[in-house]
Amino acid sequence: MIKLIQILIFSSFFYYKPLYSELFNSFVKLEEPIDVSEIIFYHKNKKISFINIQKDIIILNLWATWCQPCLKEMPSLDKLAVELNENTFYIIPLSQDNGGVAVIKEYYKKLDIKNLDIFVDANQAFSNTIFLRGIPSTFIIKNNKIIAKLEGEVNWENKNIIEELESFQWNKYQLKVV
Repeated sequence: MIKLIQILIFSSFFYYKPLYSELFNSFVKLEEPIDVSEIIFYHKNKKISFINIQKDIIILNLWATWCQPCLKEMPSLDKLAVELNENTFYIIPLSQDNGGVAVIKEYYKKLDIKNLDIFVDANQAFSNTIFLRGIPSTFIIKNNKIIAKLEGEVNWENKNIIEELESFQWNKYQLKVV
């Protein structure tokens, strides 16, 4: 009987996974911020680093074209780019694909992505620096340091997520520390 209950509880997670995602997706503040100023990646076929980006808050989303949860969240991330204050926030969808810009452009077209630039980290310099556990993963970067992270697929149109992102602007975030 106990085994049956365990199976039912475990299987209900997959049935109600969208509900669980909405309830539990939240940023986690890093106890020690991670300096990412020296990490090099590509934007418009040119090498850049976070030092080159003059925005208060960078929302870095690691994704890949072969990752189904990543592809599922990209349209809402594209809409978020319009929703947030562009003078304060900058979204970097950093692809982990080895196929280059052409592969990413194809997926942007297929997913109707119009508000996000293309960034590529084919050598996984960022993910190797931070010991990435999986994608999609999103990081909040201020002053060239990761201050918070969120692992897993996110609905970026969720009001709670948008409020949480905006709280970083005013340093009013109350997050669980890891």
